[in-house]
Amino acid sequence: YGDHRDLHTFPTRRSSDLGWMERADYEYAFHMGIAAGSASAFSEHLAVREEIEAVYKQMMQDKN
Repeated sequence: YGDHRDLHTFPTRRSSDLGWMERADYEYAFHMGIAAGSASAFSEHLAVREEIEAVYKQMMQDKN
């Protein structure tokens, strides 16, 4: 199946989990989950943390 990423690092779940673990904040975890899904939608493969953080930062700039 060519280049693939480890399923144990699926970013949507991992990012929202890390969002909760980092700040114990449901809103932050929710936004990180959205950012992970959005970043993956515009990536050839599943998005990596750096891509997710870039989308998250853009989302927060647009929010303000």
